[in-house]
Amino acid sequence: MILIAVEYPLAPEHKYPIPIEEAFSETNYVLNNQEKYDLNIDLNRIVLAGDSAGANIATVLSNKFRFINENLPMLQVLINPPTQYFNMLLPSMIKYASIENFMPRSKMILWHLGIGHVKNIQEDFLLRNYHTLLIDEHFREKLKSYTDVNLIPEAYRDGFGYYESYDKLKDLVYPQKIEDHRNNLDENFKISLKQLFNVDVSPGLADDELLKKQPKTFMIISEQDTRKDEGLIYAQRLSNNGVQVDIALYDNVFHTSFFYPEETNHPMRGDIVSFLKKNL
Repeated sequence: MILIAVEYPLAPEHKYPIPIEEAFSETNYVLNNQEKYDLNIDLNRIVLAGDSAGANIATVLSNKFRFINENLPMLQVLINPPTQYFNMLLPSMIKYASIENFMPRSKMILWHLGIGHVKNIQEDFLLRNYHTLLIDEHFREKLKSYTDVNLIPEAYRDGFGYYESYDKLKDLVYPQKIEDHRNNLDENFKISLKQLFNVDVSPGLADDELLKKQPKTFMIISEQDTRKDEGLIYAQRLSNNGVQVDIALYDNVFHTSFFYPEETNHPMRGDIVSFLKKNL
């Protein structure tokens, strides 16, 4: 097995789309110029994989290789993937919000857009889903359907009270108007937020035609993770479009647990190896 790790430039110094473009161009270059690196890669057995932001990029790269119709991945392995930045108030995001106090995802998302000095009012605008009011109603309704909590299979919702009470929060999750004092934010900020609906940022917002072209997927989901629901929703949308998806959901682990197998006592790494051995 040959492992290629792309050291893509990081935000906020390098804002979207620079990290995506660099990761794609470097990966594509290596695959098309193997002789320069004395490699012997089987282009019919490519696996794209990543953890957290890396999983997001792996998903985006899978789409990009489909667009150019070369170096198509055979498999993808997504570990706790952030797949969409449309609904910032999914049940798991509300339930486990306090876990992120040391590094709020809202701040990291705004960094991705190149906003280095994030203001509280900007984070608040995002976390209250006011950004969903920056697009027309037809587009908004379509994206709501792509992030519908009902796409999460009952097997992953049963026994968790925070799903049962979610319906009562509909008016909170999708506000009907932006409160006056928040509507005074800089227009350039609002324009930047619209980039979050681009599939190169939020691959989970892709239309069905693109999802049908995705490779077989192994998805790792952590229970104590704000990204739990968007991963499960994306997995179900892939499955609904004929893509084979294997899900491994681990209880009592958090977003970065992959890097702490001994401390968190999980078999994630072994499960990935088993998946690759079985499918490559």
